[in-house]
Amino acid sequence: MADLISIFAPMTGSVTELEFIPDPDYAAKTHGDGVAIVPEDNALYSPVNGVFDGFDAKTGSFAFRADDNLDVLVQVGIGEYNVEDIPFTLKAQVGSSVQAGDHIADVDLEKVMSFDVLPMVPVIITSGMDGLTVKPGSGHVEAGAGAVMTIEDKRDPVEEEPEEATPEEPAEEIPAEEPKTSAPNPYIVRLKAFLKAQLKENMDFLKQPGMAGKVGAVLILFIAFQVLIFLLLFVITIM
Repeated sequence: MADLISIFAPMTGSVTELEFIPDPDYAAKTHGDGVAIVPEDNALYSPVNGVFDGFDAKTGSFAFRADDNLDVLVQVGIGEYNVEDIPFTLKAQVGSSVQAGDHIADVDLEKVMSFDVLPMVPVIITSGMDGLTVKPGSGHVEAGAGAVMTIEDKRDPVEEEPEEATPEEPAEEIPAEEPKTSAPNPYIVRLKAFLKAQLKENMDFLKQPGMAGKVGAVLILFIAFQVLIFLLLFVITIM
């Protein structure tokens, strides 16, 4: 569905399409697309939310910059005025922010008729219409209350391109660590050799004649051997 932008009536009156204005430039939409109003009231209001961008007393032109980035021109009377006796009284300051329906100026319609101008009020979009089309209103409109035209955005919505997936880098392979072979403790090796030598020496002692009956000697040998075993276990534990 197309998006719609409403342009509100700057003055009360009857709406007509630009093709029916007896002015070749406006009828050909040379200045831009829009509509025209045959005014019935003296008050002029902002047709958009935006900025009151400019005022030309000689042509009776009021410029607006809409928040939708549209430039809207409202010209009261098609022709030129005597700048020393203009039929306009500004109620808003040029350059100020405005909302649709804010009071911008009072227009002396009787004085307008005294000049050699066409008593119509073109409301045109002068720029910002790329991809947009005007749908003009019709009938009678109240200033600041009803849309004098709508702008349709028929452009296709911009589809965001999907982001390309970034290929994942293969995980770096970490080589497995080879099991460490611990070198034999030289102290334990020496202790084992010492115990083995002591055991052999004690066994040789028991094999001597007359030693088998000596219980005391055997007992001492047994205790010494137990002490050596205890020392071996203690050294292994603390290493």
